[in-house]
Amino acid sequence: MGERADHTDQILDKQSKAASYGQSSVHETPLFSFSDNRPEAAVQLKLQEIADNSSQVQRATYFQNIAKNSPPLQLSVGGVAQFDWTEKDGDNYIDHPDKPPPGEYKKIADPRNSKKIVWVKKVAVAPPPSYEDKVGALPARDNFDAEFTVDASLIKFSQDSISSSFQDDGDSLATTIASLRAGRLSPNDLPAIRVTMRKGRLVSLDNRRLYCCKEAGVQIRCVWATAGEIEKRDFTAGENGAATITVRK
Repeated sequence: MGERADHTDQILDKQSKAASYGQSSVHETPLFSFSDNRPEAAVQLKLQEIADNSSQVQRATYFQNIAKNSPPLQLSVGGVAQFDWTEKDGDNYIDHPDKPPPGEYKKIADPRNSKKIVWVKKVAVAPPPSYEDKVGALPARDNFDAEFTVDASLIKFSQDSISSSFQDDGDSLATTIASLRAGRLSPNDLPAIRVTMRKGRLVSLDNRRLYCCKEAGVQIRCVWATAGEIEKRDFTAGENGAATITVRK
């Protein structure tokens, strides 16, 4: 029994030493290594070393590291860094953080400090009224008895010149204009003028009354001219009328 146990211990001891030798041999430095001693390889290594130590490379590496570690830059209109903006709402000033102003805002000088800016909402501009909107609703063209009132500035002249006085009573146009401006004469005291429509614009057949009301800046009463009246009128200001007229002396 004793000899068999001794023999077993010897076998185990040999196995342990073999394992220990195998593990140590794994971590040891390899027996063979390769070294490139060619002249061109030595030059290449030297150039790489110079490049790695170059100040330009070091600066580029420095700025690359800054860029990698920096938060993303928020840009506003014009590419200027801006992380907050101030809204002007009437007399109130509201600070908005983090985001640039939306598209419906525009920048103006800050009334409190002209060197700074604030943002206000853009005001929607309504389109100008059309000629039809200014004239208003008109009666049917074949209704020759219906009167309608129009701003005299919206009506054109059918003639290129007029006399300086009325034929009926001989009153001068200047006297009539002065009376209309002073309120001594009402536009309703004047007979309605006859008008027609040319190229979407009203044109008068009665040019002296129209001239007086234009100069006085008042409205004037109108009726539609008949086909016979239009045919008799000589449109010396052009077929579509004119905005101005000459007063003969």
